[in-house]
Amino acid sequence: MTLPLQLYWSFRSPYSYLVLPRIVALTKDCDVSVELRIVHPAALRNPDYFRSKF
Repeated sequence: MTLPLQLYWSFRSPYSYLVLPRIVALTKDCDVSVELRIVHPAALRNPDYFRSKF
C-alpha cells in the first residue's frame, strides 16, 4: 500500500531544499508517494493576502 506524503514546498525557503535529499530517499526506500503543494510566501506572511479589497 502506497502511503501519500503531502509536501508543502516553498521555493524561497532554504529548509525546503535541505529536506529534498531525504524526501527523494524516502520515495526510493519506502512505499511513499509525494503530493507536492506549492506554498506562496506572501500568503504566509500577510494574513490579508486572500481577502478581497472590494
